[in-house]
Amino acid sequence: MRKIIIDTDIGDDIDDAFALLMAIARPEDEILGVTTVFKNTVQRACLAKCLLTAAGRGDIPVYAGHDRPLRNEIVKWDYETYGPDGKINVHHFREEMRTAKIEPGAAEDFILEMAQRYPGEVTLIAIGPFTNVAKAIQKDAKTFLKLKEAYVMCGHPSQAYREWNIYVDPEAADILFRSGLPIHCVGLNVTTKCKLYEREIERVCACSSKAVSLAAQCLNVWLASNNPGGTIVRYPTMHDPLCVLSSQYPGLCTYEHGRLAVSLKGSTRAQTLCSQNGSPLEIATDVDLECFYTHFFESLEMIP
Repeated sequence: MRKIIIDTDIGDDIDDAFALLMAIARPEDEILGVTTVFKNTVQRACLAKCLLTAAGRGDIPVYAGHDRPLRNEIVKWDYETYGPDGKINVHHFREEMRTAKIEPGAAEDFILEMAQRYPGEVTLIAIGPFTNVAKAIQKDAKTFLKLKEAYVMCGHPSQAYREWNIYVDPEAADILFRSGLPIHCVGLNVTTKCKLYEREIERVCACSSKAVSLAAQCLNVWLASNNPGGTIVRYPTMHDPLCVLSSQYPGLCTYEHGRLAVSLKGSTRAQTLCSQNGSPLEIATDVDLECFYTHFFESLEMIP
């Protein structure tokens, strides 16, 4: 049985919620815990806990991590609002979620504790900015390297591009890439192929599971805010579910050995660049789309 930690910025884009459902659906995986990152991590943690509880997995601990990147300032989008705590409200968070029980303590401490407790056994799946992960490395790099591996959704390995998870905190991404941990990189070159169109959206909304219904509610919020005219012209992309599923099903993505570096300066800042001086990674170069949709909906159907 694999041991998994999920690090996520659930609550803005819709794919994180479905990625979390993918992770808990597979009985061969033991989810040790979930950590949240960026902007308002308490709201994100409460949302994640509500989703887990709806799926009957309220036993999985959830930790609120770091709101702020290592260096970058937080940008507020026009549609976002501030809460009474002065932090930006997470788009899919609802006030009734605030009563969800999340864990005390720091996200990086939890990551390090699990690495120490289960050396060589824990897979980290990081599907948000990498601030929590970088904090863990900065605190105790030796213990961090007791993790088995990481699957990360980031970058655009086929071209120089400022992908969101790296754009938010490029210093953190650079620290992770250079950590020495075995990393599988699932980037925009493959994730952008995995979209939910009308037929797939109808299948999601038809699921009877309480947890999938909650994710579907968030999906409808996303659809409304991204398609203000009422007609769907922008379809949700399942970046993070592909990252999770690729860790569960080795044949889903094709990987190649490569070297990537995160640019930290000048006009290329926050771009992922192919470089001989970059960190050695396993880079996803293709995805079996038919298998992706099969595994995606099989996983949803397994959620009680």
